[in-house]
Amino acid sequence: MIALTYIDEIDTFLKTFILSGKDIANINERQISKLLIQHFISNGAKVTHEKHIGFLKFKIDIDYKDGCAGIEVKRAEKLVSEKGDNGEAQRLLGQVFYYAQNYTNIIPVVMVLVVGDEKLEKSPNIKEIKKYVEKAGAKFRYLKTH
Repeated sequence: MIALTYIDEIDTFLKTFILSGKDIANINERQISKLLIQHFISNGAKVTHEKHIGFLKFKIDIDYKDGCAGIEVKRAEKLVSEKGDNGEAQRLLGQVFYYAQNYTNIIPVVMVLVVGDEKLEKSPNIKEIKKYVEKAGAKFRYLKTH
């Protein structure tokens, strides 16, 4: 029940976070994470940039309330490749598996936040990623740019 509360809190913050396609055209995931962190903090949330997880020291992008939840941020464009390059998707699924399956005692809630154009949300790649993120026990959210 507590985990759902964290997801609800995060969802509330995400509803008021607005990015345009122009805003993210020339920035990377790390910069998007920093914008999100600024938004969370300015709205009263306790968040920090990156938290080391497990023996391998993987870093989840945003730590919410000192390990209560972790948010991994990805750009939709990087996950949808017309060239058949699925390296980013493979990396993401590996991260999610590692976080959600092995270290829920460190971060009880893992959320994958994909940011991108509305049309990309409907792509087969994103739908497939969502399916496996949720199958691994993590939460999936898609933040549409305007």
